Amino acid sequence: MVAVTREEFFERREIRHLSELKDSPIILYRRFQEIFNRSFRHQGIRPFYSVTCDDARTAIHWADEGLGIALVPESIALTYAKSKIIPVKHTNWITHLNLVWRKDREVTPLMEKIIEMF
Repeated sequence: MVAVTREEFFERREIRHLSELKDSPIILYRRFQEIFNRSFRHQGIRPFYSVTCDDARTAIHWADEGLGIALVPESIALTYAKSKIIPVKHTNWITHLNLVWRKDREVTPLMEKIIEMF
């Protein structure tokens, strides 16, 4: 997970402790809401969610526009962010992408290309 933000919201190069986000306006990507809330609660932090959205690209766009700090997976941030990308060093926020398909189905040429890309 990374934080996408403009310089005025966060000047550090990485986030080692969630307490560093304590008073920052966070753009909440709803997919990870429960994970974020559980982590903040565990550390006794009440985050300030300035805005909530259902798409990581929207969160990144809002961060680029200066509405706060978007917490999103690194892969999508590297593709879409124009602002600063800051790694978040929190074990519970490490995400992975998995590809699953049924063994009893024929692998189509399109599926093969997707598997190769993965």
